[in-house]
Amino acid sequence: MLKPSTNTVLYPKSIKGFDLKETIGEGTYGKVKLAINSTTQEQIAIKLVIKRTGSKAEQEKQMLVKETVIHRALRHENIIRMLDTHEDASFTYILMEYAAGGELFDKIAPDIGVEEDLAHFYFIQLIAGLKYIHSRGIAHRDLKPENILLDESGNLKISDFGLSTVFMHKGQVRPLTSVCGSPPYVAPEVCFIILTMSIEDRISSHQYSIDISKIHSMNYVGTAVDIWSAGVILFVLLIGNTPWDEPTMHSEEFVAYVNQTPFVRFEPWDRLSGDVLSLLLGILNVDPKKRYTITDIEAHEWFNRPNSIMSEDGRCIDPLVLATRLMNKLAAAGEMDLVSVLPNVYSLSQPEFTASLHRASHNRTASINDDDDDDIEPPRLRPVSFSQPIPARARDLQETLDIQATQQSQMTQAGWGMWGYRDTLSQRKRHFVDICPSVRLARFYSAWQANEILGRLAATLERFVVPHHTYKRAMKININAVDRRKCPLYGNICIQPMGDGLQLVIFRKSKGDPLEWRRLFKAVAMENQGMVFVGERSAYTHS
Repeated sequence: MLKPSTNTVLYPKSIKGFDLKETIGEGTYGKVKLAINSTTQEQIAIKLVIKRTGSKAEQEKQMLVKETVIHRALRHENIIRMLDTHEDASFTYILMEYAAGGELFDKIAPDIGVEEDLAHFYFIQLIAGLKYIHSRGIAHRDLKPENILLDESGNLKISDFGLSTVFMHKGQVRPLTSVCGSPPYVAPEVCFIILTMSIEDRISSHQYSIDISKIHSMNYVGTAVDIWSAGVILFVLLIGNTPWDEPTMHSEEFVAYVNQTPFVRFEPWDRLSGDVLSLLLGILNVDPKKRYTITDIEAHEWFNRPNSIMSEDGRCIDPLVLATRLMNKLAAAGEMDLVSVLPNVYSLSQPEFTASLHRASHNRTASINDDDDDDIEPPRLRPVSFSQPIPARARDLQETLDIQATQQSQMTQAGWGMWGYRDTLSQRKRHFVDICPSVRLARFYSAWQANEILGRLAATLERFVVPHHTYKRAMKININAVDRRKCPLYGNICIQPMGDGLQLVIFRKSKGDPLEWRRLFKAVAMENQGMVFVGERSAYTHS
């Protein structure tokens, strides 16, 4: 096996009897691929972490060892299970449980959210997993939508322990100091900002204050920052957007929240019921000493409300009902109108369709290079700067997407409207993934020539001022953008021939907020309605 170079890395077609397939995600320091056992057909996920050379190589190695030691020690139904590790001259491989249901937030409509019962169900499971993690003396420190996955029955799984750390050992708690996490989900004390005014003072003066002496010299409690992140995730489940871009004085939304707490009856907070608002205000207390603990959360009235889709042990009673309610919410929000119907010659479970999707999978020793969809991004040892201003190009992208989001779609995709889609939900569905496939819904079909599609998409991204690079030979566009919350948004658009003159256009996110990626897909699809294949309702098959 060749040693890693700047542009090309060779890797085997299989690891411990599992054939490597397409990239399904990206962890903190590496790609995550689907892998299938050629004998048993068992599916798992494998994270590939490239071995670097240079001054930081040893530091990266120690961080990876730390991640694997922590993850291996965790065994809980709401946590992705680590199975094994393996390494060769070029990579370290982490074998993990495969989350067949995909990302939870890929099934949530931006700016809409999910039903309160579903948000309650998933928050219960999130807290159950978090309670277990903390009981082992571990803080996750990177809870965010892309790390919240679903199993084959729709139950929640916490993933990616690349930034986790031990905060308690033998009963001794140590303060943490490393700045890590994603700005919209990180707690304010991790952003170097300590708000010192009492709630009463803020109510009377409508001002805020920063204790300058605390900047760059803070300590924080691991459990408290995870609880804050869980609160933001609950907000996103209910509203379909984060409450702010970062919990600092640079965010007008956060300043408004601080100034008006506990009377946050402004959009979108006024969409929340009284009970869940009460819980969120306790969780999102800017003073970590007054912030709700998990014990406080478990004692709250909203947390203990009855839920018809949840069993006594916190599992999903009926995965089909759960999946149907998730997808109907997407359809009601108009999200499915932007997904082209599948021609009647294909079904998502048919071998020829699966083979087409896996055409780029590695059935031989493959290379990773600049023209390959599987470029491995260099590890990031530092988080994105919380105070870094949005570049002009990113601001243009944000404004464009905001404008696009307000426009009404003129697409008439029969069969993907609410009623047409609902009809399909009752037909031959037996599992959660039959209704909520792990395949991302950011995709459409086109009868245009592949090179025409590629050119039109590239031109659209250029107009939207989205940083991208087009690879004509691979029929792919790489996107390296910053979303409106100032977080990295990486992915690509791939064009795959499906036969009969049709092309499948897939928007694959590799890193970033699933809701922000969906916003980008929606804007691009709406701008190119003319090339989206429109079929008949009866043509759609999904089983």
